[in-house]
Amino acid sequence: MGNTKDAYGKPVFDDVYGFPQDAQDNADFADEFANVRRGTSVERQALASGKRRDGMLFVESDTGMVYVSRAGGAWQRVAGPLRFGGGRVSVATDANGIVSVTHGMGAAPSAVTAVVAMDSPVIGNVLKAEVGNITSTAFEVRIRRGDTGWAPFAGNPVVFYWTAIA
Repeated sequence: MGNTKDAYGKPVFDDVYGFPQDAQDNADFADEFANVRRGTSVERQALASGKRRDGMLFVESDTGMVYVSRAGGAWQRVAGPLRFGGGRVSVATDANGIVSVTHGMGAAPSAVTAVVAMDSPVIGNVLKAEVGNITSTAFEVRIRRGDTGWAPFAGNPVVFYWTAIA
């Protein structure tokens, strides 16, 4: 054979090329690192299962998203452009102190914060906001009142700011 391996296992060829052994070493090395593909979202979705392997990464050139192929053929997003959302809400809470916020981010946020605004109408003491029930379209903010043992701030006007990352 006309090659040796470097520190990374890459074939290093000399002047004595040995076919087919050297060609197979080269193919084996390429196969070890052929676990990353790139193309459009449509190309990723159309990639036949026979051309995918468990753990293979696919970088979408049109969206910037990075997916990993899982056993059973499912793609899982592992990285990509972060989506940010935010806004100011001024509304009355429901009977449980809850306000539903439609975020329009197209995916369930991985983090949401809500902070009561300084100009929010306050009856009594301090108000605090708790976020819950996060979905791909909305989340809920429950407002609680400090001078009542943090009971829900039910049926009252409130103003708060929210930020989210998906």
